[in-house]
Amino acid sequence: MCCLTRLVEDHQAAIQSLRKELAACREEVGALRECLLSAGYLDHVRFLVHLHRRCFAAARARHGLTLDLCIDRVLAVRPVTHAVGLFAGPTAMRAVKEASTSVSPAAGDIMGKLCPGHVYVCGGFEGALALNSVERLDPMAGGWEVLPPMTEARQYTCAGVVAGRIYVCGGWGGPQPVRSVERFDPHANMWQSMPPMLMARWGASAGVVGGKLHICGGLDESRQPLSSVERLDPVTAAAMVAPPVAVGAGGISLESALTATSMAGTAPWEVVPAMSERRGWPAAGVLGGWLYVCGGRDEQREPLNSAERLGPSAATWEPLPPMAGQRAGAAAAAAAGRLYVCGGAFGAQMLSSAERFNPKAGCWESLPPMAARRAYVAAAAVAGRLHVFGGSDGGQCRGSAEQFDPVTGEWSPLPAMSERRSGAAAAAVCERGGHVAPKATLC
Repeated sequence: MCCLTRLVEDHQAAIQSLRKELAACREEVGALRECLLSAGYLDHVRFLVHLHRRCFAAARARHGLTLDLCIDRVLAVRPVTHAVGLFAGPTAMRAVKEASTSVSPAAGDIMGKLCPGHVYVCGGFEGALALNSVERLDPMAGGWEVLPPMTEARQYTCAGVVAGRIYVCGGWGGPQPVRSVERFDPHANMWQSMPPMLMARWGASAGVVGGKLHICGGLDESRQPLSSVERLDPVTAAAMVAPPVAVGAGGISLESALTATSMAGTAPWEVVPAMSERRGWPAAGVLGGWLYVCGGRDEQREPLNSAERLGPSAATWEPLPPMAGQRAGAAAAAAAGRLYVCGGAFGAQMLSSAERFNPKAGCWESLPPMAARRAYVAAAAVAGRLHVFGGSDGGQCRGSAEQFDPVTGEWSPLPAMSERRSGAAAAAVCERGGHVAPKATLC
């Protein structure tokens, strides 16, 4: 027992001696580092970096950790990529996709899950003046983002999406309707003027079929409803305005290009068969390659419940069963294989009702009403849900928004827009593999 006690005391004394020597070494090392720093021979940050590397290497050796993987091999595991994407967000993942060819496939695969698309709301009327402001909704994040304004203020305008770009056409621009057109590129984040329509119209509706933008009905300068339809070939239109050239610098003006192109027989806008009825403020949507136009106002200012559709061949309009309600200034969009028509006005009564068309059954189905009455409302569908924005309740313009879930059959509120808007245009740009899809959802 005495031997064991003496052995423990000897070890304790040795440990105490080592502690004193260690403390002395620390003092000497600290003094040496201060001398080197003051003399300019040592960089403090680089010293800490090297110290960290040595400590980390020692920890790896103790625990058998190997780091022979690079970032592209890590992100090749889709659950890992998805987790990183949820933390970093769609904007960061889109930047990674564009910056790295090795990471691009993995980042592109999850973009549709991170952000199925955005809804853009353009122009409108806030109660006193027409708006040129634009904002977009991220349905996954549930927030609005203000975007660069349009070049013109427009109310009672319409919009469609072709190849991921939003085309905004016509509308009431102040003292009179306009026929001007402009296009927004979400990637470039900028607007560009496009060839104008064949005639000025406001309160029209738009739809994209066969890669071409169709503008249907609306009102002319005399406030008379129209049955005419015209369509834009975006390829021809883009060739006329891109690349942009400066007038007087060896280039040609847009008007000159329009004249030359028209003379060559390749005008960007062309007339297609007229609808069977005159329709001011109709609602339009595209479903299964067919362009549907519903309701509107006739020559006697009476709201319509009739509907018709134009097929991919654009030969003739086909009549459809009438809607359950008469509506002018309603909005339409396609979701989950159905065409939804929401709100509108019946005389002086603003509507909250909604219905949808089932193309397989060939009939209209009533839906639960919206939470608010909305005429001259905007709508678009993304991520399998219908989104409705703004409108007028008859007394004031609304800034609120709501969405309908076809699965649950219920309406739920969305974050309010940054401005009140009536007579705005809405369009959805969908994401597929990190690219904007050529699918169009419109108002």
